[in-house]
Amino acid sequence: MVKRVMQPEPSASRLPDHAWLVSSALVPALIAGAELDLFADGGRDARVVRAVGLGYTGGFRALDAWLGALCAGLPLGSRALRAELSGVLLLAAVAALLFVVVRRILVAVGGPSGWAPVVATVATATACLAYPLQHEATGVGSGLTGVTLVLLALVIAPVPRPSWPALATVSALALSYDLTAGSCVVVAVVTAVLLRPKGTDAPLWRRASLSPGEIAAVVLAAAGGLAPFGLAAVGAHASPRSTSPRLFALPEGSLPVASGAGVRYAFALVQGELGDILLVLTAVGLVLGVVSRRGRPLVLPLAAVTVTAGSMLVLGRATTHEAWGLAGLVVLVGLVALAAVAMHEGVRRVARARLPLASGSAAMVVVLEAAFPAMLADDSLARASARPRRALAAWEESAFAGLPGGTTLFVSSPGLYTRLLATEVSGDLPGDVVVIPTFDPANEAAAGALARDPRMVPLFRDLALTGAPQEFSLSTLAGTRPVALAPDPRWDRGLTRHLVPAGLFSVFEPEPRGGADRKRALEASADTRARLLAALGPPAVAPLAPLTASILLDRALVAAGTGEREVAQRTLEDASVFAPNDPRLARLAVRERSARGPVDVHDLLCDGLAGAAP
Repeated sequence: MVKRVMQPEPSASRLPDHAWLVSSALVPALIAGAELDLFADGGRDARVVRAVGLGYTGGFRALDAWLGALCAGLPLGSRALRAELSGVLLLAAVAALLFVVVRRILVAVGGPSGWAPVVATVATATACLAYPLQHEATGVGSGLTGVTLVLLALVIAPVPRPSWPALATVSALALSYDLTAGSCVVVAVVTAVLLRPKGTDAPLWRRASLSPGEIAAVVLAAAGGLAPFGLAAVGAHASPRSTSPRLFALPEGSLPVASGAGVRYAFALVQGELGDILLVLTAVGLVLGVVSRRGRPLVLPLAAVTVTAGSMLVLGRATTHEAWGLAGLVVLVGLVALAAVAMHEGVRRVARARLPLASGSAAMVVVLEAAFPAMLADDSLARASARPRRALAAWEESAFAGLPGGTTLFVSSPGLYTRLLATEVSGDLPGDVVVIPTFDPANEAAAGALARDPRMVPLFRDLALTGAPQEFSLSTLAGTRPVALAPDPRWDRGLTRHLVPAGLFSVFEPEPRGGADRKRALEASADTRARLLAALGPPAVAPLAPLTASILLDRALVAAGTGEREVAQRTLEDASVFAPNDPRLARLAVRERSARGPVDVHDLLCDGLAGAAP
């Protein structure tokens, strides 16, 4: 009787496997690196400020600053551009780890096969060349950090003898980085421990038993993983630019929605990105993996992680242009990894068929499967090229147009202040412009300005006592240096008599000016706003267009509150161009048309950018 001897799994140290691994990591990273553009969009302002260590971060996402510091020393572009390089490196890490996870699952389910690294490469390219991961790799503070931690847990946990200190470090880092990443890592570790075989008669609770020395190592490793969280929590109120937690209190992620709407949204998001064929392959791959005795301990942790991330995607529908978010990225990676099981099984069965040219037919199947990453890469490049490349530069040029040199700019909105800080990090803020947030007069920029010019003392006293500048202190300061404001309709109406529009802001003149002066200033800057509109779209840059409309809405609210109907109507017309069919603008327009004097805008203050500040 002849016994069938199971061939050993190909060693990961062999050159072909290394070649597939390196190519899987390099190709997506190089494509993402070629798409790096400092002016691609302006929707990641909070990420930029956090990644370069200029703003309040709290404890979560503290790794963004650590990873941003990796490339900070390169003599390349601005600090924001150097921080973006960490996203490219993270995409390479995600691709390498995904290759390892997929190849291990393919060998476990289908047995040793020379096709396993090839199919794993195709699956890795399918996920990493898709637009969500490519787009995330070109941003500062990339969510790919969380995906990397999840994949690390899937690499370490399911092996027969896992490194418990390494698992403790990864788990602690994930829990302190993001709720989604932490939940997925915990689910992966727990599922892998429950399924890890250690003798058929071994009790369940002994499969993860540790000696006292191992427990001590695990505790120390977990403490090391929590170090970024602890250091960020300690230094959260000593950040260089803003000591106010309200800077990052604005929504940057998702809001809960009804379960049914969330399910439809998540399914449509995944289906639109991957297509029906890959989803069918995912279902087939999941069944094949669960049925396989050797593959079950590897497939079930991956499936559990995908379900966990999918649940968070359903319950936390994204409301910003970052539609996928960390949960969506984990779902996409998990679905493609499960689909690879079905892809490999098809190739393996064709290759083992007793037919002429079976090996060549299997190669043709692989070529057909390679159409998935090819189509996704083509779609990704097309969507990336459709984004306006100079939109952010045009916005910054328009925002500061007309401001005199040496201007001190006062901002009352945390959202707008974050945008200006990101501009400073990118190196595009005029060097002689000082930005001071009125909601946080104790930060470094304010303290430096006060130390350089004691004539600011009355203004800072007003900010400390009332939270808003007063007419006398601003007039006194404007008599000695240029002062500009982002109009805030909540401030005293006496201030608005001194304002003359300049760009997206308003210069504060020492003496009151008439409505005719403001009207002429708006007409003089019409060409600048027209160029800005042309640069923003189509398709419009989602974060910049609403931000511009909100700034102009605040200006219109100020003008309507003082009875300057022509200025208000002209400003509303400009704002409606950037945000067509915006209900905020429609409410003010209806009230302005029916009014014969100053408009009561108290109930509309929350509509504008400044009024929406926490």
